[in-house]
Amino acid sequence: MMLLAQVRFRYHRGDRAAAARVSSPPTSAPARDRTFDFPIRWSTIRGGLDPWIVGPVFVLLSLGLVMVFSASAFIAERDYGSHGHYLWRQAVFALIGLAVMALAALVDYRVTLRFTYPLVVLVLALLALVLVSPFGHAVGGARRWLVVGNMTIQPAEFAKPALILYLAQLLPRKGAAIRSFSQGLLPALIVLGVVLVLLLLEPDLGTALLLAGVVVAILVAAGAWLPHVALLGLLSVPVLLGLIWNVAYRRRRLLTFLDPWADPSDAGFQIVQSFLAFASGGAWGVGLGDGRQKLFFLPEPHTDFIFSVIGEELGLVGTIAAMAAVAVLIWRAVAVARRTADPRGALLAFGVAALLGGQSLIHMGVAVGILPTKGLPLPLVSYGGSSLTATMLCIGLLLSVAAPRHVSAADSAADGLSVRAGRIT
Repeated sequence: MMLLAQVRFRYHRGDRAAAARVSSPPTSAPARDRTFDFPIRWSTIRGGLDPWIVGPVFVLLSLGLVMVFSASAFIAERDYGSHGHYLWRQAVFALIGLAVMALAALVDYRVTLRFTYPLVVLVLALLALVLVSPFGHAVGGARRWLVVGNMTIQPAEFAKPALILYLAQLLPRKGAAIRSFSQGLLPALIVLGVVLVLLLLEPDLGTALLLAGVVVAILVAAGAWLPHVALLGLLSVPVLLGLIWNVAYRRRRLLTFLDPWADPSDAGFQIVQSFLAFASGGAWGVGLGDGRQKLFFLPEPHTDFIFSVIGEELGLVGTIAAMAAVAVLIWRAVAVARRTADPRGALLAFGVAALLGGQSLIHMGVAVGILPTKGLPLPLVSYGGSSLTATMLCIGLLLSVAAPRHVSAADSAADGLSVRAGRIT
């Protein structure tokens, strides 16, 4: 909450005179240049990529490749006849993700924001297409994937950066109207509502809840009136309870979460096996590759429960290292949001921080039993091409915002934006 307050009330550091200059733009703002500038931000190359962002990313990517191989080798041998099946696919996904990250980092994020609305329409179309046979591919009763050749794409993953871009482009232009429900919140909530409905039809309640939380965090950081946000939260509680209690498998998961040991061989099997993995790991772990719970005991060890495999094989030290890398990445994203003069860049950076923090918290919370079981990947670590590519896209956007030390007041004024006392007005 402290970080959220800092982002909300301070978009960048600077003296009061600088803040006053930005908050009081000239009466006649310079005409906005409509020419298309070459969008590559060469300052990113000259100044170097932010090491506090790039460093944790490569640590988590490397950890992910090692742990995906360790967790999936026996499953891959059983299903595909090759121990390295998931490793090589994850390596290809990582290379694709790095290319996407580099492109997003080098292109000025303000140029990327110009394509926000077509991107949102495309994501909505893909989310709808997933529900249509034969385009959508169903696994385990859920229809969440599009089949493209020998690969599958999960559009829900790309809804995450699309929504962050949409809010970063929309909310700063609202000015003081952000405190109005009809003018400030409603446009954002309409798009969020459409996305949530499409996700719930798949069904994918976990991603829907994650996106709802990220959107709320961005709205608060942008200056939305807190009573409006609180009222929306209260109204959503009975809806959420209905979505859980009226669906048998969700109700079962909730009851199992409350007492996983009541049925350890059936309903509580997943979380009990995760507990056993952490208990076996102790402080230093049983050794890389020597974990036993991944041997067809722990379900989806290379995706939904990869944090449990880390806990067993690398112990408490390994889990703390993974958590530290994630924490540094989130801290740096918030720091970028605080120092960025352009409110669009500030909200974009904060949205990435909220997404990475929320998704990591849910994944780790499920693994250690403080949250009900829900399959969300650990960013940059868990196996999955769509998740990894979408996360790397978000990292690239963050690097693009972090590249310049500030955006000039003239740029903000030309775009019809201003910052007053650190808040978008």
